[in-house]
Amino acid sequence: MEDSNARESDQHAADITAAVGAAALGVSIATVTDPAGGAIVSAAAAPMIKAALDRVLGLRGRQVAVMVEIAARTAGRTYDELLERATTDRHRAQLFSAAVRAAANTALESKLKVLGRLLAQGLLDDGDDHVEESRLLTAAIEDTERLHLRVLERLTKSHSETLSAEQRRTADSATAAGYVNPNAPDAWPFNRLVEELGVSRFALEVIIGTLSGRNLIVGTADVYGTPGPLQMQWRLTDPGKAVLQLFREAGESAAGPASRISV
Repeated sequence: MEDSNARESDQHAADITAAVGAAALGVSIATVTDPAGGAIVSAAAAPMIKAALDRVLGLRGRQVAVMVEIAARTAGRTYDELLERATTDRHRAQLFSAAVRAAANTALESKLKVLGRLLAQGLLDDGDDHVEESRLLTAAIEDTERLHLRVLERLTKSHSETLSAEQRRTADSATAAGYVNPNAPDAWPFNRLVEELGVSRFALEVIIGTLSGRNLIVGTADVYGTPGPLQMQWRLTDPGKAVLQLFREAGESAAGPASRISV
């Protein structure tokens, strides 16, 4: 006998995929046409662009479906019950919208699990403050991808433990000269993070800007108070530890290869 719950799950997944894909495709197609509706790409290129968009947006829709399925399973509710809960007030509606947007735009399978669990938690909780807390965490999770996680993971380790004997002598000299804050011995200087992570300085500046903007990391200036991410020393905040733990619980290994989305 066919499982009716499986049929419901498949149908809702298809509905969500279609809705997300159609909405995004409508916006995307507008980018290849002028206001009067005339094509601004060649007639030969237009079908190829549309096919590419269909494939990309189809994947994004499936990711949203996976996230909602995780939320329903975590909450122990049907799709209809979960969506009804999402529309009881605007706080939960905003949480649902934020989770859908984040799920559609990620490349991490673990993020779908984190978002689904946060969504279930926020929708089921009766306190508005707790719903807002889930939405704030969802916003921080939305901004967090693989390289951000690598920085958070690196900041869990003591900077001094990774130094060679030569690097330690250099660090001691820098501290004595006032270029390193002696009150933050375990914080990571920008240049050391570049060396350890193997990313470009430009990329790390962008990553640090995102993480510090969400208060997941905090910078400590040198003893002269020199400003700017390149002169700061960086460490994890409690919210940063919490976000990293959510990804760890979802099975994310920031040091490993990029995850594939299972849909």
